Amino acid sequence: MAQDVPSSKSEVHMKRALIGSLLIGALASSASVFAQSSNVAPRTRAEVKAELIAARNSGQLETIHSESYPQLLPYQTAKALDASRTASVMQANSARISAQ
Repeated sequence: MAQDVPSSKSEVHMKRALIGSLLIGALASSASVFAQSSNVAPRTRAEVKAELIAARNSGQLETIHSESYPQLLPYQTAKALDASRTASVMQANSARISAQ
């Protein structure tokens, strides 16, 4: 019957070295799985500007004028309505007070 118990210190040291090297090898080989691919290079400023011009010309983006304003988000619209209501109530109150 064969025994799995190491008989000397050198065998213990060799088994630990083997297990350690296998663990490091497994970690090193799995690291490439999680690495990002470097096939895609960043775009240059000129490329981005060309894409922007092409998108505007094709109608994908609306033409921006100095008179145009961004659309408000729903919560911003509600906040603006509340502010205008508050302002009109304050104006009505001040007009009523001054009339008295």
